[in-house]
Amino acid sequence: KTNLLEAMYYLCALESPRVHADLPLVRTGADSAFVRGEVE
Repeated sequence: KTNLLEAMYYLCALESPRVHADLPLVRTGADSAFVRGEVE
């Protein structure tokens, strides 16, 4: 449940409720990340 709520928050606010920078959210070794969501 927590991961789902965090993902929904990130999609709405474009920031993490847990960290101040996005770097910890990017997979190690990756240059970038993307976020995609679909609401029905």
